[in-house]
Amino acid sequence: MPNLENVKEKLCPWDKVPEAQAQLAVDGYVRAGALLTRHFFEIMPVFESSGEGIKIAYPNMIKAIEMDRIQGAFQASQKAPLVSTTPPPEPGDVEKSLRKAEVSLARNDLQKAKELYQSVLKEHDPDNGPAWYGLGMIAGLENDRQSARDFFQKALQSPSSENSTKVWAHIYLARLHDIEGDREEALAEYQSAIRIGDNTRNAQDVAQKGLQEPFRMKKKTGSP
Repeated sequence: MPNLENVKEKLCPWDKVPEAQAQLAVDGYVRAGALLTRHFFEIMPVFESSGEGIKIAYPNMIKAIEMDRIQGAFQASQKAPLVSTTPPPEPGDVEKSLRKAEVSLARNDLQKAKELYQSVLKEHDPDNGPAWYGLGMIAGLENDRQSARDFFQKALQSPSSENSTKVWAHIYLARLHDIEGDREEALAEYQSAIRIGDNTRNAQDVAQKGLQEPFRMKKKTGSP
């Protein structure tokens, strides 16, 4: 499955809040002393779209640290508005299950993640977009391309899918078509992602790259 085996894309917590609110939260962390927060916040989309493993990318992330920028970010954070300290509402059963599924997926516990996503669909919301999207990622990791296509399509049709979910569902569908040599269908999916306009995890650059050249799966390290 395109890039999932390396990056294991998941619904990032930053997807859940507007960009302006995320920026204020980053300023808050920097203001509190976590000085490298903004550096990693800005560089993570590059890593997530690259397909490199974290062991390869992390040393380069460290080398890219510029102390002048770190100092500037700290000074800017002192002037930024304070983020409200009002605790967020307690998540419901669906959100709790989705979060647990994301954690299981990140840990490569595909069976547990699959069970949690399926429980959301069976017990709470049969049209839940994030659950269908998660099942699509798992199917991709298991090299079940037909199921992955079906699940991503259901995620696109779900009224609960946010644009951050839809844009990546289109990208993954495009990559599946590229892998199978169906360039015309792949181009249509990349164009759909661009029309959505959402740039979560650098999605627009990834889609533009997909228009320029077909996606090809990277060989695993040590493979022939």
